[in-house]
Amino acid sequence: MSEFKFNCPYCLQKFASDHEDIGKAAVCPSCQKEIIITPPLGYDSRPKGNTLPPKTEAKNDAKDTVAGCVGCLVVMAILIGLLIWLCQSCSCTDPSQAHETEAWHVAMRFVEKRLKAPSTAKFPNQWDNGVEIKRTDNSTFSVSAFVDAENAFGARIRQHWSVTVRYNEADGHWYRSEIDFY
Repeated sequence: MSEFKFNCPYCLQKFASDHEDIGKAAVCPSCQKEIIITPPLGYDSRPKGNTLPPKTEAKNDAKDTVAGCVGCLVVMAILIGLLIWLCQSCSCTDPSQAHETEAWHVAMRFVEKRLKAPSTAKFPNQWDNGVEIKRTDNSTFSVSAFVDAENAFGARIRQHWSVTVRYNEADGHWYRSEIDFY
């Protein structure tokens, strides 16, 4: 087995011991005091030779890993399917399907383009107090809300705004007809 040398902590007498004796109590033959057998600092207490687990354990680990990967793939497939379904249900290809959420996002983009520091813009959620989205006809929405953003001097201020946006069925694009800051 692996042998190591250590000293008695009381009289510093040198001893030799085996790996199996680490942590056991012994009596120092020199000073007759009880000591605990401890290896010196830096002693590698790991057994020498092959340290791989038996093949059966490795085989079980491989089965668990494969099962985990398959589970992850199933979850990812479900999430991708859900995402595709959500994207299709929110698509707005004709004005009769024009959706308030799309009008909200389009209006925010138009407002953001008019700000001095658009990267600092913080808009409320579509459903927060102070946000109003009205359908004025089949493809036109009036959107009113506020934005917190930095002005030209770097001060964060709140600006209220109102935008009228219209979805054009012919080209499939959104257009701004009015924008007001107040």
